[in-house]
Amino acid sequence: GECGVDIQSIIQSQIEDAQILKSEVKSLRTTFRHNEALAKLDTLLTSDHSSLQDQRDWADALRTKLQGELAKLESQREQLLTAAQEQADEGKTQAALKYLNQIPEPLQTEQSIVLCTRLNEEIEEAKKLAKEIQQALKERRFDGLELKLQRYLQLRPNDQRYSNLLERLRQRTVSKQRSTIAPGAERDDSALTTA
Repeated sequence: GECGVDIQSIIQSQIEDAQILKSEVKSLRTTFRHNEALAKLDTLLTSDHSSLQDQRDWADALRTKLQGELAKLESQREQLLTAAQEQADEGKTQAALKYLNQIPEPLQTEQSIVLCTRLNEEIEEAKKLAKEIQQALKERRFDGLELKLQRYLQLRPNDQRYSNLLERLRQRTVSKQRSTIAPGAERDDSALTTA
């Protein structure tokens, strides 16, 4: 009697819920949120009524597929993170960021977020230092310039222009020291003002 109607109603409701869940899982999958999708599938897999067997079979098959995709995505993430770290260690900040930006947001780890933040801070610091160095050269202020150049080159070790500038500044310092010992030697600052 009446109990059977209630059971049919409950089963129909669970089938409809399973359809909604399928849609949610597909959406989560396309946005690389595999862990959330797997958690939703688990709720479908816990139902033991025979009328839901098709949904359980679907969920079980998809769970296996999602676990495989997640393992592959995590492996790719680790490869990208390793490549980014190698580029960062070589002072190639932009290349490192390109690798990090390929990691989908839901798959980022604390390590990738920290590295990305550090690299962006280094970019800003290098821009600021470059501006200060150029201004100091324009105004012919050489005090403290060597330290700024050294820090800039720590951030951008492959910047040959600033590396050459640092070398010229050091040569100028040596010449200046020699001219202090041997008065009358002329100072030539013109090589320093072209960075």
